[in-house]
Formats: sequence, structure tokens, C-alpha cells
Amino acid sequence: MTMQLIQEPAKEIYPGIFVPSCDRNMISDSFKKSNAIIRKPMVNVIDKGNVVTVEMIIPGVKREEFFIEGRNNILNVSVYHKETAEETKTFRTREFDCCKFQREIVLPENTDLSFVSATYDSGILKIHVPKSESIINDFTTRIAVY
Repeated sequence: MTMQLIQEPAKEIYPGIFVPSCDRNMISDSFKKSNAIIRKPMVNVIDKGNVVTVEMIIPGVKREEFFIEGRNNILNVSVYHKETAEETKTFRTREFDCCKFQREIVLPENTDLSFVSATYDSGILKIHVPKSESIINDFTTRIAVY
């Protein structure tokens, strides 16, 4: 597996070479300019002893549209899906929309974000965060979704 450095210091993409199609600035700018309602998807946080699992229901997005960042014991999950004019015209009624959102999830203090894994299948994002014996401070990472 190859690790890629991100432009900011002390940040790595782990594992593999997957890079999201958006970045923090793109998401932040789009939320400021958007008139749309920004929804927060429902979240389950499950403590399984040696690992914490976060589940989110997020239908209709691609894995490249996720931007997940971990800092200390906080996960920040964002999605940015830019709709085309053609996509917008095809809806007659639209009751669910996960085109843009940002959600911050506070995890237990002893979680270890250096070995996080994330999967997206059938509209459900699952993030598995192992626990550590000690509290890890001053650690930031971007998390790839597989």
C-alpha cells in the first residue's frame, strides 16, 4: 500500500491511494454559497469493546464524494455532490437529499484514528475506529472510503 501526503503538515491518507474528489475548502465554500437546506443524516455509534463503529444512512452518493477527517477523537464526515442541471430537472418529488451535508461525531477519548477503516455499501457508511490503551492527542488524518 502506498501512502500519499496531503498538502497540510502531519496529514496522511490511509490506507491506499484513494483520494476523495473534494477537499475541505470546496465543501466549506459550497455550504456558504448554498441556499439549500443542509441535512444531517442519522447516526448510530456502537461501542463494541475494542472498536467503535459509526453507521450513517446516506443514500445516493458515490464513495469519492465523501470527505472524512479525523482529529483527536472527533470524526468530521462531509459529502459534496454537485448536481447537474439535468439531474435537477428529472425530479417531480424529492423527499430525500444527501447532496451536501457535514456531520461531526465525538468518539470516546481512547479511540485510535490512525487505523480507521470505512466502507460504503447499499447507502450505509460504516466507519470502524479501534480503541487504544492510551489517549492519543494531536493526531489528524483523512479517511478513505472503500
